[in-house]
Amino acid sequence: MKKQKLIAAVTVALVITGHAATITVNTVAPTVDGLDEANLTTITGRLKWFHDIEHDAGQTFLPGADAVLTSFTIQLDSKNDNDDDPNEWVNVRLGTITRPLGIFTFTEIYAEAAYLTEDWAAQDYISFNLDTPQALSGGVEYAVITDAQNMGNWNGPGIPYIGLTGNTYADGNAIGRGGPRGDDIVFHANLEVEIIPEPTTTALLGLGGLALILRRRK
Repeated sequence: MKKQKLIAAVTVALVITGHAATITVNTVAPTVDGLDEANLTTITGRLKWFHDIEHDAGQTFLPGADAVLTSFTIQLDSKNDNDDDPNEWVNVRLGTITRPLGIFTFTEIYAEAAYLTEDWAAQDYISFNLDTPQALSGGVEYAVITDAQNMGNWNGPGIPYIGLTGNTYADGNAIGRGGPRGDDIVFHANLEVEIIPEPTTTALLGLGGLALILRRRK
C-alpha cells in the first residue's frame, strides 16, 4: 500500500465494554506463522505512548484472508516508568480503517482494558491477549490502537516510547495523534484460522436443544 499523508477524520466509536485483555512481556520477538501480519524489524525511531485519544498510538494492518485476531504485540523503544503500579493500564481498541477521498477514519468495533501486572523494560515485546478474539475479514484494513493510561505527566518522566521503523510494512502505517504516519510500529498481529462449525454439527446441536425443550414441556 502506498503511503500517503492523509487528513484524519473524527473517530466513530462503537464501544464494547466489560472485557479485560491480559498483558504478557517477553524479551524476544513473537513467532510469525500462518496468517500473521507483522513488522518485526530493527527500531529506528520512537513514538511517545500518550494516554489520551487525541494522541492515539497504533498501527493499521491488512489481513490476507479471513482470520481471528487473538493478540497484538508492540515493542517498546524506551521505558521511563519502572514500577508495576496496578493503577497503570492500557486501553486496547480494534477498528476498521477507511480512506475515502483521502480522509482517514478509524471506526472502533471492539475495546478492552489491559491492566499492568508485571514490569516491562526498554526493548521488551508487550503482548495484549484479547479476552474475546475478534473475527477479521481478509482484504479489510484494520487498526489496533493502544492508549497507555496513568503513565505519568505528558512532558515529564514516566511515559514509555513505542518502537518505530521506517516505511517497512507495505500494507499499513503507524497511527499517531489520531492520524496516519509515514512509518510503522514494530508489531505482530497474531491471526488464527477461523473455525466454522460444519452444517451437520450445527444441525445436530439445534435438534438436541429442541429435544431438550420438548422434554421439559412434557
